[in-house]
Amino acid sequence: MPAPRYRSRSKKRKHVTTPGKIAKIHYKKHGTSYKKCASCGNIIKTIPRLRGPNMHKVSKSKRRPNRMYGGYYCPSCLSKRIKTVVRKSLEIIEE
Repeated sequence: MPAPRYRSRSKKRKHVTTPGKIAKIHYKKHGTSYKKCASCGNIIKTIPRLRGPNMHKVSKSKRRPNRMYGGYYCPSCLSKRIKTVVRKSLEIIEE
């Protein structure tokens, strides 16, 4: 009987014969999805698609963009938000 974590059919299974002529099943891990922008839902292309342990091996500067709201908003949405904030602050100053 396989361990409970392997009983789900959502994991890919690969039948492998080991060098000792024993048939075994290798279970494939799930892949990760692309990171998406919080406002428009488009893919943020600078963030790699890696699982947890592999993501920690990548340097911090390559894990996310080095700007405000780096892995949260895409560049176009971020520029729109900055423009709206600046325009609102200018309206307050003019009044």
